[in-house]
Amino acid sequence: MSPAGFDEMYGDSFAVKYNVSGTIDCTEKAFGVDPQPGKAKQCFCDDIQQEDEESIEAELAYWREQREITTMQTRSEESYTTYRTTTTTATTISEETQKRIAEEEERFTAETEKRLKEEEDERQRLKEAADQKDKVEHESELALDADAHKEEMDAQAAAQAAHEAEVEAENARKDAENADELAKHKAQLAA
Repeated sequence: MSPAGFDEMYGDSFAVKYNVSGTIDCTEKAFGVDPQPGKAKQCFCDDIQQEDEESIEAELAYWREQREITTMQTRSEESYTTYRTTTTTATTISEETQKRIAEEEERFTAETEKRLKEEEDERQRLKEAADQKDKVEHESELALDADAHKEEMDAQAAAQAAHEAEVEAENARKDAENADELAKHKAQLAA
């Protein structure tokens, strides 16, 4: 394996040693860090100061951040592997845990059914209110002439249909959310 050239090195993680007079060993010990473990390395001397210190420090900060991100990802993966191993090895659920899960499922189911009933009651109340509103509006419009009355009734019917469609859409959304919540809860209890 041949070491990276200067441009390659500068485009990846690297280490810098400032204020060196004379010679310095091209080693991890001399630089205090191994910027690219497992890779062949070589050292360069910037005796003509091609790069200013600020640019180098910015580049080093970037690569430190990249190493930290890699370390966090590795730790996260290790934590997940440990969690997965732990949960996989726990294959039996005690009787008490099974009873607790069943009770929790019953409680959640009861709460969900109660919420669904309340929503159905609200739907019915809204429908009755809309029906009452339509009835009052209808009675007040009987005094209008036949053409005007027909146009108004058509407009009200369209508005009522739109309102009912909105109510139905809202109810369908709520039903879907409740079903998702129930499924998530059951999945959490099973885990």
